[in-house]
Amino acid sequence: MRVSPRPLVPVASEWADFQGVIPIDLRQMESIFPGFNAAAEITLTVPVAPLLGHMQFSELAVLIAVVRTLGASSFAEIGTFDGLTVLNLLENCPQLQKIYTVDLPEDVLSAKGTGSVFPIDSINASMLHTVRIGARFANHPLRGKVVQLREDSANLTERDFPTSPEVFLIDGAHTWEYCLSDSRLAQKVTADSSVLVWHDYANVKYLPGVTEVLQGLAREQELRLYWLDSPPLRTSLVFGIRDAA
Repeated sequence: MRVSPRPLVPVASEWADFQGVIPIDLRQMESIFPGFNAAAEITLTVPVAPLLGHMQFSELAVLIAVVRTLGASSFAEIGTFDGLTVLNLLENCPQLQKIYTVDLPEDVLSAKGTGSVFPIDSINASMLHTVRIGARFANHPLRGKVVQLREDSANLTERDFPTSPEVFLIDGAHTWEYCLSDSRLAQKVTADSSVLVWHDYANVKYLPGVTEVLQGLAREQELRLYWLDSPPLRTSLVFGIRDAA
């Protein structure tokens, strides 16, 4: 059954008039995503050591749990990399029928980003052409659910997502230009009940573009933005849902 997220009500008094990204804890995650259970078990398929380019495995578990809790039938991500996220979605979320995953075309990857629409941050540029894009799910028996879009995300339009994603993960290049462009795309192709997710929020030293974009989006007030950052689980994940009010 499809479950819709809901804005956090009531909001703590210190955030009542705040037009920004609101830090939340696991208990509040359970309020935003009805049925979410931080004690539930997620079986991840992961390498012994994460690669630069993977989210923390605890963050991956949270993302998978949210998709499963929502009962989402469609998912999109910008930033395929080696396909670790898609692999674990296929393993844990049988209700998913369509997964879109976006990464740069091979010629731009091999040229370390030369030819991209916007400049690519140095951290992401260092990871280009270091893995085979989507390798981890390439031979999965449910591979038919996955649509690989090998295109610069700045060139994508609504036509590239004939099925509206119910969860959209933005984890591609982390410059202000790319994060804003990817966020606008996600806003266009998703429905009111969909969830947008960003990775690498609050990494202001190395990847400030994500934080700058999200603080700007928060002020627009189209989305309520919640940052899961509270002991015992500190993450760089931000969840965006549209305010039903």
